[in-house]
Amino acid sequence: MVYIIRPRKTPIGAFLSHGVWLAGTLYPAYPGRNTLRLAVQGRSGAPAPANRVALVASMPGMAMAPIRATLVARDHHDVGTLTLPMFGAYRAQVVVDTPAGRATGTLTLTLSLPHH
Repeated sequence: MVYIIRPRKTPIGAFLSHGVWLAGTLYPAYPGRNTLRLAVQGRSGAPAPANRVALVASMPGMAMAPIRATLVARDHHDVGTLTLPMFGAYRAQVVVDTPAGRATGTLTLTLSLPHH
């Protein structure tokens, strides 16, 4: 069987501490350099501009070095790149610094083969 892997925007989201919500996309969502684009929202659902968004991603059960990224504010989103070496599910520890304080939590990043 031959798979054709096409770039795609994969939606991601997670609730963090203090009622902070992250929502965005991972692109192209296959192994290699991926762009993460996140919007940070506060408890009220209103945009919460982040001073800093930092991630440390790893793949549970795999012996690989943690993958670190700091996102940069751009057009009401926080954007950065992560080089994810293989297909599978990554667990990213996230720290978001906002004017209201620091929120922490976990974000799942999944690189999956296309389904038929």
